[in-house]
Amino acid sequence: MAIRDNELASLTFGVFTLGFLAVANVAEGRRFADWWADRLQDGCQDRPDIGLFVDQRWCNLIPCFFDGVAVLRDPGVNVASWNISQRRMAFDAVHRHNTADGRLFGVKASANQLLTLYRWGGLAAFGTVRIIRITRRDLIAQAVSLSIAPQIRQWSSAQPAKAQAQATFRPDDILTEADAIAEQLRLQDIILTTLDLPVLDLTYEDLTADPAATLSRVMPHFGLPDDLPPPQTGLAPQADCRNADFIARIRAHLRAVMAGAQALSRCAPPPNRRCRSKAPRIPPIRQRAAAPNAARSPRRRPRPARGQTAPPRSADHPPPS
Repeated sequence: MAIRDNELASLTFGVFTLGFLAVANVAEGRRFADWWADRLQDGCQDRPDIGLFVDQRWCNLIPCFFDGVAVLRDPGVNVASWNISQRRMAFDAVHRHNTADGRLFGVKASANQLLTLYRWGGLAAFGTVRIIRITRRDLIAQAVSLSIAPQIRQWSSAQPAKAQAQATFRPDDILTEADAIAEQLRLQDIILTTLDLPVLDLTYEDLTADPAATLSRVMPHFGLPDDLPPPQTGLAPQADCRNADFIARIRAHLRAVMAGAQALSRCAPPPNRRCRSKAPRIPPIRQRAAAPNAARSPRRRPRPARGQTAPPRSADHPPPS
């Protein structure tokens, strides 16, 4: 019955689930992208009654209109509530194996991955869930490390160093990484506050400075004796003199940017206030009187209402000649 329901749903909402879609940057791929964008200008609507379901149902036509199309049939891709009955889930078995005999089972997860675990009921498989959040006090130093790592293709000290790999100072790349870190921290705060789970906050700086003292805080968090010997990881910090140089340069860059912004704010006029000219403003009447030889067009005075007399003319408004 579930299979038949899935097939009927595919006829209504589209054969392909677009959780993953890759388009090659070749002529045929660009032709498809242009075609799809054109159709979605007006046809990205949730209207099954007229044969439309947002961007997805248009893709039923891809194998008909375009060459070189490959369909990804990996059952591990796009697992969702509507197809989970047709998937074999090994997570529960892994959890049972790793928690036997009182052992602890944990996973390393980003904020988005933690949210995915919660969405699909993965957190329930853990039973009692406790979170350890490891952050860095120095966000700039972390951003510098994230800028260097892909350039030298080495993400931890456990990986062999690439002799020919060199890293260059890329201020825009470092600032982009810093923005991404700040956004992840903000998302973590929202998720952890919403889930209301017990959280132990640790810092990278404390872990590297005194691993034993920092890890002794982890044991009580999991209900374990705090006198257990800490595990030996064999990892070491990767930061070197190059990191220190990049950190100093990006801080100098940021100081220069902020100094320029302050200078601009001092020069900018106050908001909602007109900029006054240094020269005195001449009223229009005086301006006309200053040019006696200029042709003066007669001005029609308003006719007084019945029963009223016209106001006397002033010296500034002589009668027209």
